[in-house]
Amino acid sequence: MGDRVRLGYYAQENEGLDYDNTLLSEATEVLPADPKRVRGILGRFLFSGSRVFQEVGTLSGGEKTRLALAKMVLDGPNLLVLDEPTTHLDVLSRNIIGEALGDYNGTIIAVTHDIDFVRYLQPDTLLLMPEGRIMVYKTEHDELLKRA
Repeated sequence: MGDRVRLGYYAQENEGLDYDNTLLSEATEVLPADPKRVRGILGRFLFSGSRVFQEVGTLSGGEKTRLALAKMVLDGPNLLVLDEPTTHLDVLSRNIIGEALGDYNGTIIAVTHDIDFVRYLQPDTLLLMPEGRIMVYKTEHDELLKRA
């Protein structure tokens, strides 16, 4: 990797969350100098108002995933590697994550079985692995995704 690459990695396990923190304090640890940006990113992941004072340990699995991804975005990576970010999530959480990451300006490498999530990301390049073979698609994927 180049020296300008700032990597953000998401694993399904939501490692690194302090369950005793509030959402706001958990996210602020990543970017303490910019509370306005912290609140804005939390809002994109549907944590706003008094919800930001809720303890992390009281969140559902989907909410913990949203918080972990919000923290990752706050850290400012230009390359996100996502390992099945929507597994075990309810439809609302999947849609929120898709919308929030759909506007991301960096590169996203996502391993997923969730076609709807891929649609939100609107990738420039799509790699599919049917039967263990890698197939690269660099043009419009709409028709391909409709068939999936």
